[in-house]
Amino acid sequence: MIMGYKDALSSMAKTLPISTFKNLFQLIWPLYLSLLIRRFVGPINAAFAGRVGTKELGAVGISYGLLAVTATGLGSGLAVSYETMAAKALGARQYHMVGILLQKAFLLVGCLCIFVTSLWFHVCALLRLIGIPVDVAEKSEEYLLMYIPSMLGIFLFRILRAYLIVQRNVIPSSIVAFIGVAFLVPFNYACMYLFHWGVSGIAIASDFSYFLMVLLMILYILITGIYEETWPGLTARCFLQWKKYLTLAIPGALSFLLKSSVHEIALIAIGRLGEVETAAQTGLFTTTKAMLTLPFAIAMPMNINIAKNFGERNPEESRRTAIVGGLFNLVISLVFAGGLLALKDVIGGVFTNDVAVQTLISHVTPFAAFSFLLESITTVMFVICLSLRLQLHSTVIYFISCYLIGLPLGISLALHKKELSLLWCGLAVGFCVQFFMFSVLFFFQVDFERISEERAKADDDQEKEKTEYSPVKTVEDESCQEEGTEKSDAENLFAEDKDDTRVGDDEEKITLKLIGKRFLIFGIAIFCLIVSIVIRVKVGL
Repeated sequence: MIMGYKDALSSMAKTLPISTFKNLFQLIWPLYLSLLIRRFVGPINAAFAGRVGTKELGAVGISYGLLAVTATGLGSGLAVSYETMAAKALGARQYHMVGILLQKAFLLVGCLCIFVTSLWFHVCALLRLIGIPVDVAEKSEEYLLMYIPSMLGIFLFRILRAYLIVQRNVIPSSIVAFIGVAFLVPFNYACMYLFHWGVSGIAIASDFSYFLMVLLMILYILITGIYEETWPGLTARCFLQWKKYLTLAIPGALSFLLKSSVHEIALIAIGRLGEVETAAQTGLFTTTKAMLTLPFAIAMPMNINIAKNFGERNPEESRRTAIVGGLFNLVISLVFAGGLLALKDVIGGVFTNDVAVQTLISHVTPFAAFSFLLESITTVMFVICLSLRLQLHSTVIYFISCYLIGLPLGISLALHKKELSLLWCGLAVGFCVQFFMFSVLFFFQVDFERISEERAKADDDQEKEKTEYSPVKTVEDESCQEEGTEKSDAENLFAEDKDDTRVGDDEEKITLKLIGKRFLIFGIAIFCLIVSIVIRVKVGL
């Protein structure tokens, strides 16, 4: 009898995807810690701002909304797109391609920072146009202008973390994030109470914190030598094949921009109701944002493993990863939503001493918990669309469900009835529609065997094609070529013919022309920044 039970349990264990869950969980828990710890930057800054005053708390909340609308969403999309492409390159054993893609990501991030900075010089005027009180708008602009170094730090940290994640090295980013956030508290205390810098001091404290995180990440990569296999050195090859890179990166960045902007737009709109409603929404927004790190921590390893398995031509493991990760996210999201309900009377006291704000947060929390549950489920479906090459579909779905249904419904009801809970009800309706649309998309469009065959055929065709442009050879390129002579050609996506490595003058001119075109984007961004500064100075005078 006992042996029969043992045989049954053994047979059941063989059918369960234990190895799939193990591969996911090895990435999920350290990545979740890294995301969650870094999420404490927002609550810590909001808590310090709330101790200064209700206006300051609302200003910091609106500033974080603008940060996500104008920058953070794009940065997250670029990072996740990089993870998807780099994971596939690793699966296909194209190791140097991971470093080349990293250099492309750095170039795009630098250009993005310049464009966003030119926009932030006019935040106050933009907020006043949509009805935000003048004093709150001015404090929001003051905060964001001092937050510009933090924006660059956020982008660099995310890209470097993605570089480690695709190599299944996640724990260091968690430790670095913990150190940076731990120092944020004394930084904030010093800037607020010793130097009396007010809202600007909160932003400056974040600048120091993110600078420390990026510095520690770079030191870890250099000291451990984890870059040796995947970093080909600074090379002009990062300027090649941008069409293929941008085809995935730009839709991915735009889709993440849409996703990260939903709550921020809602927060900015609620600012028209009054200081109490803005402060309450800031507290709930900050809390749910921190909780949403879990579905992202589950979805990002899912996305990486699915892409990597496609690179290894293993569609069955990709399917198991999608199923196991989705079920795990559902269970954990139910637990988190229940915890949010249980703590509804405690959340308000974390952010402010204002009794009116605390009471409003307690009243609205049940609606926010239900909306969080729906958003958590759709977040996983949204992220894995990148590895399935359905990023354009996910962008359309998110735009329709949230920007044509959820946001207009919630904002209009909340402003008309003067009731904050109606905002979350409208968002919940949008997420319900989104879940239905994603389900239909996956049912009719996702065939893992077909996708794997298409990717394999594309890789085979690429191996047969000759490189369109020959790269400019640098000292770093030649040293990398000498060190990698024992590696197969498959490890380098841009490998040249061994029998003829001579670069012709015409080909070199074409390559330099390409490099000039890439840097033309930076020229346009810098021109926009200069024009923005001139306009700001003229208006200020």
